Amino acid sequence: MSWEEMSSKKYPCKCGKGFFTETTYMDDWNRITEEHTINCEECNEKYNITVKNAEHKPKHGDTKIVWEEKI
Repeated sequence: MSWEEMSSKKYPCKCGKGFFTETTYMDDWNRITEEHTINCEECNEKYNITVKNAEHKPKHGDTKIVWEEKI
């Protein structure tokens, strides 16, 4: 079983000077996973990206990207 890259999108980062990348992968059983990479040195030093999933209807299954400050 292997994961194949299906898409990759760039979005502005928190400081606005760089970007972060959202990459979507799919395996042989059509399962999907996403990877978020901060490509900005300034934001990479300050933040982690966490993905939160909505657990209640009507937004069940929706995801939200949260920038969390590193301690």
